[in-house]
Formats: sequence, C-alpha cells, structure tokens
Amino acid sequence: MDDLYTAVYEKLSTLQWLMKRRQMFSQAQSGPFADPARGQGRILAMLKIQPEIKTRELAYLLGIRQQSLNELLNKLEKSGHVERFSPDYDGFIPDRGPFGAFGGRPDK
Repeated sequence: MDDLYTAVYEKLSTLQWLMKRRQMFSQAQSGPFADPARGQGRILAMLKIQPEIKTRELAYLLGIRQQSLNELLNKLEKSGHVERFSPDYDGFIPDRGPFGAFGGRPDK
C-alpha cells in the first residue's frame, strides 16, 4: 500500500513539473501577457471584458492597490498595449496591438 502512495505521489509530481514547464514555455513565446491570471495579463483581460473603466474601479476588481495598478498601466501604456482615451477620464482601453482589437476609442 505504501508503494502505491509513493507511485501516485511521483506521478503527480511529474505532472505538476510538466504543467509548470509548459506554462513557462508558453510565457516565453507570448511574453508577459500569456497568462491572463497574472500581472499585466490580468489587466489586459479585465480591460477586454470592460474597456471603459476607471482605474479606481479596476483596482477594486483586481484586488490590488491603485498605485500598483497605475504602475502596471504606465508600463502597458509605454509599451503601446493600452492608451488613455481621455485626459479628463481616468481610464484606459487596450490598444489595437499584437493582442487584437479589444475595443476602439469611444466617441466622446
């Protein structure tokens, strides 16, 4: 019985290692936006769902501080993946970059 537990443990460990390796390989090909559950990918995924959103609301939905969100948004803006669509409105929309057209500029 002990051998069975050891064999199952070894197989699960190997599976976990293979899954992590595949995730790292995918991220190396697609960059930091490959995983919509982490970092800048989370922000882009949320902006894809709701393109016109204030940073205060986005920070609340993502469960991070607004200062941290602003840092990530500034990085995304500098790299050209998102753009601020109105200086009066504190919001961002994803740009038409390598990740497809998530939304256009609002007619405001």
